[in-house]
Amino acid sequence: MNESRLILLAVALGIFIPSSFAQQEDKPISEQILGTWKHQAEPVSITFQAGGKGRLSFGGGQFGIDLTWKLLGTNKLSMTVKDPGTGQVETGVATLEFAGDTVTIIEEGGDKVDIYKRTTGESPDSSLFEAAVTGNLEAVKQHIAAGTDLNQTDPNPFGSKGSALHAAAAFGYNEVAVALIEGGADVNQKDKEGQTPLHMAALFCYPKIAQALLDNGADKTIKDNDGQTALGMVEFPWSIVKGIYELLDGIVFTPAGKPLDYNRIQKTRPQVAAIIRKAAINRNAGSAKARQLAEGEISLTNGDILNGEVADVDQNGIVVRVKIGGFSRRANWMQLTQESLKKIKLLGETDPKRYGVRINRQWVSADQFAEPFIEPDESEMEKNLLPGPVRGLVEPEVPSIVQVTSKMAAYGSGGGIGLLVAIAIGSMVAGLGVAAFRESNALLAAGVSLVLPIVGPILFLVKPKVEYEDDDEDDDEYEYEEAEAPEGATMSDTGGGAVAGMLPEAKKMSFAQAGPKKGGAKPQTWTRGDTRFDRSFFQNNFPNYFKVVLGAAEREMVLALKTGKREYVGQRIKRISGTDVHMELLNGKEQKISFSEIGTVDLRAK
Repeated sequence: MNESRLILLAVALGIFIPSSFAQQEDKPISEQILGTWKHQAEPVSITFQAGGKGRLSFGGGQFGIDLTWKLLGTNKLSMTVKDPGTGQVETGVATLEFAGDTVTIIEEGGDKVDIYKRTTGESPDSSLFEAAVTGNLEAVKQHIAAGTDLNQTDPNPFGSKGSALHAAAAFGYNEVAVALIEGGADVNQKDKEGQTPLHMAALFCYPKIAQALLDNGADKTIKDNDGQTALGMVEFPWSIVKGIYELLDGIVFTPAGKPLDYNRIQKTRPQVAAIIRKAAINRNAGSAKARQLAEGEISLTNGDILNGEVADVDQNGIVVRVKIGGFSRRANWMQLTQESLKKIKLLGETDPKRYGVRINRQWVSADQFAEPFIEPDESEMEKNLLPGPVRGLVEPEVPSIVQVTSKMAAYGSGGGIGLLVAIAIGSMVAGLGVAAFRESNALLAAGVSLVLPIVGPILFLVKPKVEYEDDDEDDDEYEYEEAEAPEGATMSDTGGGAVAGMLPEAKKMSFAQAGPKKGGAKPQTWTRGDTRFDRSFFQNNFPNYFKVVLGAAEREMVLALKTGKREYVGQRIKRISGTDVHMELLNGKEQKISFSEIGTVDLRAK
């Protein structure tokens, strides 16, 4: 166990910055809506602030959306929210019906849909973190009722940045910890050392808190920055950890008026270890956030909107379970807007097992499919920071006068001869490198560079490079080969491929009855003057070369891009922007090629 990290924990738990919250005062008539209102049945709350601003919070404050509002008359409310996933702005109007501290929202049709109750209008003088450390249950409950963010971290700038739940678990306040958990605090929140509240409950041996955390979704497999799980905290021999407990007791717990009980800790360590071992592994830690990301609107480049939940992802695109009509047709990756691509990328990073597919015995998540189609920001592409000066170097002392009998005498010594040999060898190596770059005769370049150090490599560098001749003048039209479909069927316009695990009806939506399938890709050449090389050219002519895993037909062909300097040969386009294309060459390297430099594009057999 890292002793220095525990000392930092001691500082975090022993120093506080108190905070206070201004009391809210009920306003008459049209302004009485100001404040925080909590839904009576669901973990949702709405905060209305003066000036027409507010926030809609979910899950005890873990997620939220900013909103703007205004009153239309005495009891009509207009609220505008922006979906963070799609950027879609929506405005709704409802009628408010007040009854004391309760407000009922009535839709325009007359249905009473939601009932909210005003939370307490004030927060205690002490901060939430201070209340958790001192075990002030009433103050913690007041913070929960007032809508305080339960996941705010320790305000001490030198602390461990743990939450109030971390503090309650470390000091063993069972009721405070349970209140925070039931109020919606994040049971898997990490401090700057990577430790969760379960790590704290295990380290200081509080069985009830450990059990409450595990019963409410705590993930016992989370490791801290040193690779320790919560179970590892109670598996060290007592003879080793006793000294650590004594250190923490002296600088944190005894000064705080709650000294550690060594007999209790030694007695309950096996009990806490048994509770953690017995608990099931929480395999749905990220599923709630992933489900929230999967819901909403998916926008397409043609202006269509798919409103529902992302149901399936593979190399051919995505399928959305729409709210009306079952499943949508599969939309391929090039049909998705940049906002939708970024949303799918985040979805794959959040839950890669749910939103991914196995290809050739390798699991590929949604973010790997979406990444090649996301355009990088111009600022990132153009950012090129030069290294700054090296600090701390001391300028060496150089004698003002050096006695040299002859300028050539230095080259007659052993060091001078060695220097000349080193220059000659370095020049020869440079000549070989230039020959490889300029595709010249390597032996000739090495010999000339050895005889003429420095000058030889420069001669070959300025020597004109041999241009490639285009022997393939076949102008046959390139045909895109669709994925395999059932016999007597062909892919639909939006991509295709049966969705693994989908309903039979959803499978049929990806195919339309047709005749025999056309042949694979044929060799073809495009030249500047006859063709405009831009983003649309590559997306329309080579869609299958953007895929993470190439098909059988694509693996038999290569793309050759000729510029004024050389020819680049590869099989896969990694990403593309408005000015250039990034291609993976046959040697595995990535090459950036500007559209303005391309003279010929050649699709030919490998």
